[in-house]
Amino acid sequence: MVQEGCFRYYWEGAHPNADVAWIYGDTAKAAEATGDIARAEAAYKEAIANCKEPLGQFMNNNVMMTNAVLCFEDRDKARKLALERVSGYLVTMVNLYHDTMPKSPDAITWPGAPIQLKDLAAGGDPEELLDQMIAGGYMLVGNPEEVSEQLEAYKSVGCDQLVFGMPQDLHKDEIFELLEVFGDQVIRQHDPDPVHSTDKYRATAKPKYPAFNNPLPEVEWPTVLPVTALEYTPGFEVGD
Repeated sequence: MVQEGCFRYYWEGAHPNADVAWIYGDTAKAAEATGDIARAEAAYKEAIANCKEPLGQFMNNNVMMTNAVLCFEDRDKARKLALERVSGYLVTMVNLYHDTMPKSPDAITWPGAPIQLKDLAAGGDPEELLDQMIAGGYMLVGNPEEVSEQLEAYKSVGCDQLVFGMPQDLHKDEIFELLEVFGDQVIRQHDPDPVHSTDKYRATAKPKYPAFNNPLPEVEWPTVLPVTALEYTPGFEVGD
């Protein structure tokens, strides 16, 4: 954690459309966003290096990014799934529930049918559009060799940690296959250290504030808990 000024410095100049440019096929805007990300990450690294008084007990010098991945032994299968299964479904849910946020340009709201990636080709070549999305860094699609090569772009902009999501419309067997192929053939090439960098930083933490030993406040505690909160996990005891 860094002080407030460091966060301000990092976020200045962040592209407002970096998270939605790819889904609307705007490759020029996507390229601009990529450049902004590289500059923002460089600013963050500079700021955290010069931060003398972190708010927390250690500085987590770790830049995390997120993306979607479709990695299969069969590259044609990966590309087919990208074109036919990747959609703006979550965007339609955001348009429905997040009334404090502006709607996406298409304004499609659930239960309306979301835009699929292939629809963005608008009469053009969907395969060419997919290549543009991959080249822009907004999807990782292909066989393990291709995905490994695509990951290099994240290293070039200073990304320390990449977290992946998968399209919502994958079947269970497809999810397991993807995880196995990606885990066995890609992760080991790019992340050979089993200890996460944040764990290393946390190990250097020095207490800055006294432990909270005050009595709990007099409030009305919940009487109904979700079923999952009551499920017993072997080896786990209440209070752990």
